[in-house]
Amino acid sequence: MKTEIRTQKEGWIPTQIAQIDIECTNLTLAENFYCQTLGLPMVSRLPQIGTLLVKCGPTHLLIRESIAPNKSSPIYLNADNHIFDATKALNEAGISFTEEPHRVAKNRNGFDIWLGFFEDPWGNSLGLIANMPLDRVQ
Repeated sequence: MKTEIRTQKEGWIPTQIAQIDIECTNLTLAENFYCQTLGLPMVSRLPQIGTLLVKCGPTHLLIRESIAPNKSSPIYLNADNHIFDATKALNEAGISFTEEPHRVAKNRNGFDIWLGFFEDPWGNSLGLIANMPLDRVQ
């Protein structure tokens, strides 16, 4: 049975990412990292099914416990106008960057674009992405 996908002409297109799944080996450690260290609000914790749900803006991050977790594709966290403050706060929380935030594009529509990467305790890649006004770049 073939499933048909409706197109914009037919009245529907996706408008945002609702949920992203990642895996961990320990829900308590995941809760500490995502809720305490990163400050994301917890939506629910369901230890009976090995699941933690946190919210980042409109997107839910579903963290599932696994004996052998798979690494996710990078998840980019918005740090518009705050790349330097975000980097400092994460460093003070004990997070080391695998790739320090740096400018990847200059003067794109009046902004410089910056990226930096760090990992959660299971090696899932998290990135900071920021549009920085030209006058704010150090």
